[in-house]
Amino acid sequence: DWMLVDAEFSETEARMQNLMRMHDLLSASRVRNQHLEGQLVTDHKTGLFNDRHFRTRLREEFERAQRHGAPVTLGLLDLDDFKNLNDAHSYEFGDAALRATGETIRQCVRSIDIPARIGGDEFAIILPATTMPETIAVSKRILQVLSVSPIGDDQVKEVLHASIGIASFDGRSARDSRHLFLQTNEALKAAKAAGKNDIFFYDNNTRTAAGADAKVVLPTAQRHKPEDSSGA
Repeated sequence: DWMLVDAEFSETEARMQNLMRMHDLLSASRVRNQHLEGQLVTDHKTGLFNDRHFRTRLREEFERAQRHGAPVTLGLLDLDDFKNLNDAHSYEFGDAALRATGETIRQCVRSIDIPARIGGDEFAIILPATTMPETIAVSKRILQVLSVSPIGDDQVKEVLHASIGIASFDGRSARDSRHLFLQTNEALKAAKAAGKNDIFFYDNNTRTAAGADAKVVLPTAQRHKPEDSSGA
């Protein structure tokens, strides 16, 4: 705004107040826009990313891995017997299980990883620049935290179990991000079929799913998890 040097004080005061009101309106508008943008990419029950954002980021990370020759690994986690949990208790209890699972995943991954809820009781984690053994270590940590963190209250407590499938792209093992997802889903189905509460990975050499402990030897030094790890 501008005014003449000899303008009345009342006019100056009115214009300043008007500018302050405009500033407040613009600030509120920015906050609303940020909130709406968050809703577009965030799952409302868990606070993790949603399926739409996950698909976009998976494609981006896959293409980045292709360009730079760095590995990217995808994990799919499915809660075991989730329908039975809802039937035995309530949908509110099921929602608490989803939130607890989302929080466990968030605690166990790095800030650069991309955790998402992509279905009813299915979660996904994109792990850039991460090898298969490192991802198996992360997956074991997730199952371990779930096993020692029952949900509920003094009257009803339930220990959550999950099955995890993993596939990794190393520059040659998948044609595109959709192919990587299908490989990961095949490993997840194998983990379910093997009795649940287990980790299976897609073996690029045999083109079949295998149990994590059967073929992959974990490194002595597991992947470092920075202190500032966070999810969405």
